[in-house]
Amino acid sequence: MNSSLLKRFYEYQLERFPVHILLFTTLSVILGSFVIILKDVNLLLDEILLLCVGAIVCLLYTFHIRVLDEIKDYSFDNKFHKDRPIQRGLISISELVFIDRIFLLVQVLLIYLFSFKSLIFWGITYLYSLVAKFEFFMKSKARKNFLIYNLLNLFQMFFLQIFLYSLILTSITWYNPFLYVHFIYLLGKVFLLEVARKLKVKTLENKGKDTYSARFGIKKASFLFLVALFLTSGLFLSLLNYLNSSLILYLLFLILIIIQVGVIIIYIKKQEETQVKFIELSALLFYVLTDVLLVVSII
Repeated sequence: MNSSLLKRFYEYQLERFPVHILLFTTLSVILGSFVIILKDVNLLLDEILLLCVGAIVCLLYTFHIRVLDEIKDYSFDNKFHKDRPIQRGLISISELVFIDRIFLLVQVLLIYLFSFKSLIFWGITYLYSLVAKFEFFMKSKARKNFLIYNLLNLFQMFFLQIFLYSLILTSITWYNPFLYVHFIYLLGKVFLLEVARKLKVKTLENKGKDTYSARFGIKKASFLFLVALFLTSGLFLSLLNYLNSSLILYLLFLILIIIQVGVIIIYIKKQEETQVKFIELSALLFYVLTDVLLVVSII
């Protein structure tokens, strides 16, 4: 890649693929996954190399999903999001595809070298991303149901998480019920963050109505957020119990929930642009800090 492309890609990722944020979210999920499976800080340290491989692969694969979304949404963004990097000519789709192919090769190489058995799970994940690229072969029909369409796309995280488990699991059994509790909790947390990103106020909406607040209204969309929050929280509490966590961790988690609920209530009442940022920030903190609490549980 020439220096011009690297510079433009750097600017692109700041807007559409913020590595400085995604690095934290990716590491938190991977650490939490290792904790649930290994339950021992020494075993966790022994697997530090595999942890790094998982972090790199998951981060690069998330970029792959980003590129496919850019391809799928190209016409829509041309109409409703003309200020985005591709639409204003900062970088082209073909250049992003070129970078993505390099990253895909890096992923395959890393998995082949460090966990060959996981390659098949990565392959399944990749195949699902291609199905998602073609909008599940339903195109306009798929987009008509906003919630179902977004859930189908978020389902890519389902396969990516299975890949991550396969990376960690060797002689350790797949029959641990809390593995599945953790799995559903992660999906819930991803959905929670997705809803938070798409809660807006009227001044930030567009005619494309590509947010939950535009489709369902602020109150119903906020209710959806709270339902996801409480369901995810219930699963997380069972994980804390599974790890025999101390009382202080339960209290810290309670504070996280109170913050989420408080931010949503203020958003519903005031409906100002500043609340939109607070919702995203608080959901991001919830996403990362819950996994931090899992890690602290075994220290």
